[in-house]
Amino acid sequence: MTKPEQQPEKQTRSLITADQDPGGDYIVRATALDHSIRAFACRTTQTCQEATRIHQLSPSAATALGRLMSGLLMMAQDLESPDDSISAVIRSDGPLQGLTAVATGQATIRGLVQQPVVETRYQ
Repeated sequence: MTKPEQQPEKQTRSLITADQDPGGDYIVRATALDHSIRAFACRTTQTCQEATRIHQLSPSAATALGRLMSGLLMMAQDLESPDDSISAVIRSDGPLQGLTAVATGQATIRGLVQQPVVETRYQ
């Protein structure tokens, strides 16, 4: 029986390193059992605030886009190449009508909400 080849360990890529900004955005990756178990966590407060400012999002739209972008950023950490990208398109007949986001393995992200301002009863 031959021993399986060891996979080279992927390095964690972060949006902004803690050395540059201790309160900044980051992504953390943890692995166990020869990479068969993976866990990710991220803080994307600044990224979400910037998207909210650029697109002038209402609180509900900002929350939805922020969650989508955060999820894609974590998923993008498992891409084969830093130049690869992953995208998500959500279509809805609800008030937002849909969201789109694209993340790369280099931890860059773009996102868009079809209806950036939505009225909710909890304004």
